[in-house]
Amino acid sequence: MRLDARTLRTLALAVWALLFLWLWASGESVRYLGPRTQWVVPVGAIGLGLAAIGYVHATRREGGSALSAIEWLGIAGLLLPIVAAATLGGAQLGSLAASNKLNARGVDPTALARLASRDAREIGFLQLDAAGRDAGLSNELGIHPGTPVHLVGFVSSPPGRPGARFELSRFYITCCVADAVPVGVFVAAPDKRFTKDEWLDVTGTLTHSKQEWIVRAARVERVDAPSDPYLSFAA
Repeated sequence: MRLDARTLRTLALAVWALLFLWLWASGESVRYLGPRTQWVVPVGAIGLGLAAIGYVHATRREGGSALSAIEWLGIAGLLLPIVAAATLGGAQLGSLAASNKLNARGVDPTALARLASRDAREIGFLQLDAAGRDAGLSNELGIHPGTPVHLVGFVSSPPGRPGARFELSRFYITCCVADAVPVGVFVAAPDKRFTKDEWLDVTGTLTHSKQEWIVRAARVERVDAPSDPYLSFAA
């Protein structure tokens, strides 16, 4: 195949269409986009695929020409995100990124917790994080000492010694991973030691300390990271 300008432009469109098609078919789009922007994936797969076909049809009588240096840079810029996606496939945010707390992002966790609780079936990270500092929200959500909870998350701050409490976290996204914010809850699990970025399934009851709710674990199991590692403000 001769790599003239027409061929390279067609390949760039086709590769992007194939990337979106792979994200759509594999379900991997949840690692990059939130529920509100998932529509981009099928639209991109279909739209760019049709654009590639249309471009080939529209330029079928044109002779091949060489790309200029600027056009080469443009093609490289178009393909660079695809290379990054292939290199980082399966990657997810972890404990290092979680050190950037929700409040430090200028976000009001109480307002978000109330919004997320409208249709919530159970108490999650966001509600517990905000309710620990807001007694009114705790009452609204029916959170009190002894309330049973079930959380699945990764260890963002491991215990300093066996039996010490540790922080379990999840990332919440609205649009995409770029706007992800971490939300953590402290867990007390006697005689257990865990390491950063381990995924755990925790069942227990709540106890209150200072301005936070703490999960007193009755059962902690190590689990694999879920296929969709992020929670959503829209959920």
